[in-house]
Amino acid sequence: MASKLQTWNTLQELLADLQQYCVLPSSSSDHVGVAAAQKFLASRLESYIGLQCQFIDNPMGPNHSGPMLLASSKKSSGPRIAMISHADTLDGHEFDQHRFSIALTKDKIIGQGVLDDKASQFVALWGLKMFVEKHPNHRIGFDFVSSPNEELGSQGFHPFYEELSGSVSMALGFEPSLPDGAIVSERRGNRWYKIEVVGKEAHAGRGHKVGCNAAHELAIKIAKLHKLTNYKKDITLNIGQILSDSTTYNVVCGKAMAKLDLRFSDNKGRDEAHKSIEKILKKSHVKSNEGKAESQCHYTIEDDCPPLHQKRSSKKWVKKYLDCIESVEGKKTYDTKSGGGADVSYMARKDLVVIDGLGAIGGNMHRKDEYALIESIESRSKALCLFLEDCEKNLK
Repeated sequence: MASKLQTWNTLQELLADLQQYCVLPSSSSDHVGVAAAQKFLASRLESYIGLQCQFIDNPMGPNHSGPMLLASSKKSSGPRIAMISHADTLDGHEFDQHRFSIALTKDKIIGQGVLDDKASQFVALWGLKMFVEKHPNHRIGFDFVSSPNEELGSQGFHPFYEELSGSVSMALGFEPSLPDGAIVSERRGNRWYKIEVVGKEAHAGRGHKVGCNAAHELAIKIAKLHKLTNYKKDITLNIGQILSDSTTYNVVCGKAMAKLDLRFSDNKGRDEAHKSIEKILKKSHVKSNEGKAESQCHYTIEDDCPPLHQKRSSKKWVKKYLDCIESVEGKKTYDTKSGGGADVSYMARKDLVVIDGLGAIGGNMHRKDEYALIESIESRSKALCLFLEDCEKNLK
């Protein structure tokens, strides 16, 4: 089978292929663009590695995301390893809606979504290809996953990850490594709240007394929410967006919305913060001068990603991965806790080995000048191959 597979003969060929992939616009909300990126990736997984690909529609419906890509090796007698990644890139910037501009320098590939997560996906792709070429009759099975909406919390696919976790012995996450090359053994959890405040619209001049300003109410709540951040307890809150129905200066705002991101290290901290958030959201501060009409506040939880804690079963494998990186790069690195959530967190179960941050090294994530270091694409791919060789011998 290996002789029939395509290959990259040089690093330059791989980079040219990666450029073709990176230039595909794939913002999370661009479902057509994400689907095109997934098809590109699937063609490489099939023709370069020999995996069998399937596309899984979002159970919440086609309006929520593009398709999930699952590429699997079917002929294997041993344990299975899940390789978790994503094809979508962050929404929210005007350049998302245009064709991505990718630049290649002597040591970097630069452009939106390059590091997070397309070059990191190529680390997984290239490392796995190296392993398959060396071990065409490998006993380990692989399930390569590419999410279409990781940047939006992979909404709709949480049950997919939970089910997958029950059929594999290890989950390797190909989010980017930290800027200094560290890999991720733990992650904070996150909970996303969509907050809506409804007041009473009125003319800001003649009707000011009868109006109940939803934006004013939301502003007061945000000021109080801001005070809940507690770095000692590793609890942080962030307002990522504020919107209202009002578009002019002279209207008392009747409806306002905000998106709140809560981060936490453990469920105790999450629950304590949640109680404080609910208390703030329930209390009304703004009333109309005439009629005493109060604003009303409602919220929905849009994403609820659990924290990832390092299991005892993971520690020896984390060390093995670090040793593989050191043998390739010639210097020590380390594992650490990341402040952000990721799809591997939905796979955490008692005995599952989970390691993340195994992608490329780079910087400026979620910016137009995001970049991945070319040297790291090669070195982290080689480290993955070495690690998989160890798994082939020792993973049960």
